[in-house]
Amino acid sequence: MRRLVALAVTLSVVSAEPPPAVALNEEGLERLEEGNAAAAIRAFDAALLLGPDEAVLARNLAAALASQAAGLGRDRPRAEALPLLERAVRLHPTRLRYRVLLGRARFEAGDDRLRAAAREDFAFVLARDPDHLDALVNLGQAEYLARELDAAVTRFERAHELRPGDEEIAAFLRKARRERDVERSFGEIRATWFLVRHSPSIPLERAQEVLGLCEEARGRLAAAYGSYPPRVVVTLYTPGEFQSATDAHGWVAGLSDGTIRLTVGSRPDAAALKATITHELVHHLVREVAPGAPVWLHEGLAQIEEGRSAAQAEERLRRAGALPENLLWTGIVRERDRQKVALFYDAALAFTRFLDDGQRGAIARLLREIGAGKDEAAAFFDVFGDTREKTFERWQTGLR
Repeated sequence: MRRLVALAVTLSVVSAEPPPAVALNEEGLERLEEGNAAAAIRAFDAALLLGPDEAVLARNLAAALASQAAGLGRDRPRAEALPLLERAVRLHPTRLRYRVLLGRARFEAGDDRLRAAAREDFAFVLARDPDHLDALVNLGQAEYLARELDAAVTRFERAHELRPGDEEIAAFLRKARRERDVERSFGEIRATWFLVRHSPSIPLERAQEVLGLCEEARGRLAAAYGSYPPRVVVTLYTPGEFQSATDAHGWVAGLSDGTIRLTVGSRPDAAALKATITHELVHHLVREVAPGAPVWLHEGLAQIEEGRSAAQAEERLRRAGALPENLLWTGIVRERDRQKVALFYDAALAFTRFLDDGQRGAIARLLREIGAGKDEAAAFFDVFGDTREKTFERWQTGLR
C-alpha cells in the first residue's frame, strides 16, 4: 500500500509543505492501514478534487472502497456493498479482485437480473485469467445453484487442480459430481418463480402438482416475510435418488441449500408434500431476509409455517425431562442420533413459538436485527432484553 507514497515524494520537491492533495492522500493511506476504510474514502475523495495524479488516487480510493465493502461481512445484506464495489471497479477496472467481489455481492444481493450480472462478472475475470481461483469457485457455485451441473463440475475440477489441498473446494467438487451423476436425465418445468427438475421416475403430472404447491406457498410466505426471492430451483427425487444425491439422513424428506430438494414417492401424501414444500421454502426465505440466522430459528419458523403443533412438541419435551443446556446453540446438521435430532426440533418449535407469543412481532424484529448484521446473541438481547440462554432457561422452567 505504501508504494503509492511516490505521489508525495514527486510533489514535495517544489515545496517544504506537501500540497493539500498529497497530505490528503497520506491521511487516506494511514486511515486505510488502521482499518478505518470510511475515513480513508473521505480523504481520497477530497484528494481527488485537488489531485494532480488522479490514477494513483483513484487506485487508492478503489482499495478503500473494496475494504469498506469487505468490512460489511458475509452475513450483512450484500446489497449494501454494491455501490462501493461498483465504484471500485470503475476506478480500477483492471483489478480483477474487485470484479470478483462485485460479482459475489451481486449474486448474494438477490434478484435474477443481479445474479445474471454476477455470472458475467466472473466470466469477465476468467476471460482475462482462466485460472483465477476465486472466479472459478464463484462461477461454479452459481452454475451449481442453477443446476448446470456439468459446467459446475468443470469449474470445481480446475479449482481443485489449482489448489488440491483445499477441502472446501474438494467438498464442492464431490457434491457437484454426485448430484450430476444422479440428475443426468432429469426433466424440467420452467415457470416464472420456479424451475422444477424431476426424475424420469416421477410423472410429469406429479411435478406439475409440486409446482402448483410451490407457487401457492411462495405467495403466502413471501407476503408474510416481506421477501420475494429470485427464481428457486426445486429438484424432485425418488427416495433412493435423494439419498444418493444428498447423502442426507435417512429420515430427511427435503433440503434447502440455495435450491430446494424434495423426495416424492410413488404415492405421495398430498398434505405431507405441501408441509415439506412449505418447510423448505421457509428456509429459503429466512436466508434471504436474515443471512446468518441460526439453525434453531430456521427450524422453529419452518415447523410453525408447515403447521406443526407447539403444544404437542412441549408435551414430548416434558416427557423427555431436563434438556441439555446448550441444546439449541450447538450444531445439529451432522447429528446421526434420531432421538437427539427430534429433541432439537421439538425444542426449536416450542421455544420459537414461546418467543413470538410473548412479544407480538418479536421474531420479525429478531430477523431484521440479524439481517442488519448483528450476531445472533446481540440481536436476541436487543429484542428480548435478556440473553438467549437465560430466556431458554426461563422457558424451560415454565415448561415443567
